[in-house]
Amino acid sequence: MNSIILDQMSRDELKELIKDAIKDIIVPLPATIENEFITREATAKRLGLSLPTLNEYSKIGLIPSYRIGSRVRYKSNEVEAALQKVQSVKGKRF
Repeated sequence: MNSIILDQMSRDELKELIKDAIKDIIVPLPATIENEFITREATAKRLGLSLPTLNEYSKIGLIPSYRIGSRVRYKSNEVEAALQKVQSVKGKRF
């Protein structure tokens, strides 16, 4: 019975049917994950730094930090950008 239905559909109709089925299955990641706030400990671990070094980098503005109440947090995408920046500068003399 399914083959009868497929035989009667045009190629474009079949493509649209498949696209709609795939869209229903695939769920895109929310954009907020990129701007997720992470803890000092998670940030230090991700960058391979000690907490005092991370604090110094925050003070000089190398890695932007945000105070939420009494806690300091970092945006995940900004940590990744800082990591890229550090890797590109590594080995160069100032």
